[in-house]
Amino acid sequence: MTNSSAVAAALLAVSALAAAAPPQDALATVMAAVGDAKAFRMKSSQFDALVAPYCRKTEQSADEYGVLAEYTCRPDTGITHIKLDSRGEAGPGKSYIMLLVVDMPIDRYAPVREQLGKQLGKPRKGDKDYAYWPYSGDKALARNGNPVIMVSRDAGERAATFQLALEQGP
Repeated sequence: MTNSSAVAAALLAVSALAAAAPPQDALATVMAAVGDAKAFRMKSSQFDALVAPYCRKTEQSADEYGVLAEYTCRPDTGITHIKLDSRGEAGPGKSYIMLLVVDMPIDRYAPVREQLGKQLGKPRKGDKDYAYWPYSGDKALARNGNPVIMVSRDAGERAATFQLALEQGP
């Protein structure tokens, strides 16, 4: 079994468990799978399988560079909206996520931040409203931008956001 097929099998197993899990565990299941630097190498089809029990793809466009997709999720999942920009899936190189945004109600901020802290350790930057973890372990990925994982909240909007992103350099 190749590494990518092993990842795909693991994600399908997680999504099968997730389908049987109560809806309130949806956010925790998704965050456990994407709250890690390894998620930068997830293909859009793997992400689709992960969120299929909870979310419906509302938009998708694909070109020679990758896939842009948006999802809406059931209100009981704790996920408001998801946006995915996945690159390199059509070409011969490795695929990677350029941007993954998971929007959620503000009351989900503290548990998600705590879960990410357990998975990623102490954030490099942060205060009471955001936490930021840079990642430098994948040199090929770093050529495309600065890999970061971040969670933040906006009290005015009453919303929280998780981002897995390749920030563009100067």
